[in-house]
Amino acid sequence: MSSLSVGETLQEPINQYYIRLKEKLKAFRIIEKNGGYPLVVTAKKSLMLGDTDLCLIQVKQQFFLQVI
Repeated sequence: MSSLSVGETLQEPINQYYIRLKEKLKAFRIIEKNGGYPLVVTAKKSLMLGDTDLCLIQVKQQFFLQVI
C-alpha cells in the first residue's frame, strides 16, 4: 500500500542543487541519445596529472561547451 492518500501527488524537492542536477542529467541523456561524445584519440597508453596532450584539451573544450 502506498503512503500517499488517494488524490495526493508526490512533490519533488525544491532544492536548487537537485533541480540543477536534474537539468544536467536531462542534457546528458540528450547527448547520449544523439550518439554521445566524440571518441578521444591519443598516442599515449596512459595520461598522468599535469599532461598537456591534445586529447585533454579536446575533452576540456567539450565539457566547457556543455556548461554554457
